[in-house]
Amino acid sequence: MRNSLLSLSIVCMMTVFSSFAHAGARHTRATEVHCLTRNIYEEARGESVEAQIYVGLITRARVNDPRWPDTYCGVVFEKKQFSWTIKKLYELDQTPIDTVAWAIASYIAQGVYDGRYRLTGDMRCARWYKRTDRKGVSEKSQRFFGTRLFPIRPFDSHTAYGLKACVVEARL
Repeated sequence: MRNSLLSLSIVCMMTVFSSFAHAGARHTRATEVHCLTRNIYEEARGESVEAQIYVGLITRARVNDPRWPDTYCGVVFEKKQFSWTIKKLYELDQTPIDTVAWAIASYIAQGVYDGRYRLTGDMRCARWYKRTDRKGVSEKSQRFFGTRLFPIRPFDSHTAYGLKACVVEARL
């Protein structure tokens, strides 16, 4: 399984890199899956498959919400939304350090993009998540989460959040 995931990842990366010349590239399926893969990889690599799926699904929920850009790349690279996009210089031809984790993230991203996974119950309200251990979470972000958002459910080292009205209604 590891070899097939790694092979799949390499093929996907080659496809993406050949069609993804710069951040302003057309939003093809390969480009969008690459942006989603990168977000899953950076946000949840090393966590359970379930946690990685949640990161992907919450990213997709933003794509489908009119408050955010309508593309995965737009959501992922929106200013100050994901800590890794603030802290790291993103280079498209950068080889992932952990190729197995990249292959898993790529497989999950393709499933999220293709609609194989869905948020259910109160998780349908999730549009944000943050690390439970507070690593990489600024004080400003802590205040935002504490005053404006409602915790929904923990998943590995993260907790999903949504707007209180949505979460309360979903739990009725």
